Order: sequence, then C-alpha cells, then structure tokens
Amino acid sequence: AREMVQQYRHPILGDLSYPTSPVKLSDWRHPSQPAPMLGEHTAEVLRKRLNYSPEAIDEWVLKGVVQTGGGHGVGIGSAVKS
Repeated sequence: AREMVQQYRHPILGDLSYPTSPVKLSDWRHPSQPAPMLGEHTAEVLRKRLNYSPEAIDEWVLKGVVQTGGGHGVGIGSAVKS
C-alpha cells in the first residue's frame, strides 16, 4: 500500500526493483521508467534541436565523437525523422 518498491523493465537487464521515497506527496509520482540509455536521444537532439544534418551526425558516430541509439552504430543520424 505504501508503494516502497518500484518495478522497472530495463531494456538490457530486464525486470528490476528500486526503492522509492518514503515521503509521499499527493501530486507527485515516482518516475515510471528508468533513465535513458547512453546515446538514446543524441541523434534526435542533434538533428531536431540543434539542426545538424544526418550526414554530420553519421560522420561523428564513425569518428567516435558521439554515441547514438544506445551505441548501435552508423546510419543513426539518417534515421532521425525531421
């Protein structure tokens, strides 16, 4: 009833349990998902927010300057929709 343990599904590690805050506020909910994976939103931010081209992002991925898509490799910048 106190919801002291939160369950998460991690994309790599599977089901995990985390302790929640013992302080319960009426209008606040504990996050229902884990933090993003390294590079998960990098290409999207570079393309949509900072207006870099997909080609520039792909070049940076190849050079190891940035990691995108959880480190899945090349072509990620091109896959980001405008």
